[in-house]
Amino acid sequence: MNVKINSQFTVTLRNKDNILHSTKKHNAIYQSYQNLLGQLLVSGSPYPKGEYYPPSNVYIVLLNNGNVVKQIPVKLESFNENFNTISTSNCSPTLGSCNLNQMSFTLKHTAVDSSTDSYTFDTIEIVAGTSTSNTYAIAYTNINSVTKGSSDTLTVSWEATVTIVSNGVFYIPGCTDPTFKANYSVNNLETFQPLLCLNLPYILTALSLIPYNQIPQNSFLYKQVNILLSAFGASLSSAIPALSYQGVRYYVVNNTAYPINQAYPGNNANVFMIFLYGVNDAYFFYSLEVSAYLQSGFSYTPLLTVNFTLE
Repeated sequence: MNVKINSQFTVTLRNKDNILHSTKKHNAIYQSYQNLLGQLLVSGSPYPKGEYYPPSNVYIVLLNNGNVVKQIPVKLESFNENFNTISTSNCSPTLGSCNLNQMSFTLKHTAVDSSTDSYTFDTIEIVAGTSTSNTYAIAYTNINSVTKGSSDTLTVSWEATVTIVSNGVFYIPGCTDPTFKANYSVNNLETFQPLLCLNLPYILTALSLIPYNQIPQNSFLYKQVNILLSAFGASLSSAIPALSYQGVRYYVVNNTAYPINQAYPGNNANVFMIFLYGVNDAYFFYSLEVSAYLQSGFSYTPLLTVNFTLE
């Protein structure tokens, strides 16, 4: 799987008469954010009890010489998705239907400070979290020092284009019928959910950058998150529950699931297998079906790598 991120900050400082300062600059993505997203996509939540709380807030953080001078909540100013959804009438409920090679979205977060506060800053960060004290940093850039006076208005925007390329991941579907299921059952796993219209990589990536309470209701993402929550009897109309992202937990051979940390109990054989991804004790399609030679008594762990391309 490959996640491509092209992003930049725009800073505008103005008083009541004119613009005092304006600059636009590309940023770096924090390695810690790449690690967080990579772990969510591969092995599950890094947090205690395996629970992942999607951010309810995103902030612009301004620093001067490494010290925080201001933290401003952002508003999702725009969100656009760039892919063609697929009608389920063009799909078949089998293991290979409805795939999209890639999906992308663009977003713009904007923070405005029109307070009487005065400060100077030379570094900008964007962070997300469930509170001002529980955040993770996403991106940053260094700029020439800017000073906001008490009568000035500061506007800082972060724009990003994010593309998720399937590159061997089993389902990145674009079909829109939440009831459309695969014609496929898995033995030894009662909580298997063969929902063909659910795109877990897309949901995880987007939710790591967008507060769930700001997701536009006319978006594909909104429908996707509701499909996921409906599997657990919840919806975005109520408070979002903690989601237990468990990562890849099972491999499936001949319609039978085996935990990835247990040895294959069958006889030596050439087989095909898929790996299942877990959320809140339910399991979904995740990785491409692969042909493999399995030896009895050996454990098999999926090898899935998430590469980040910063443009």
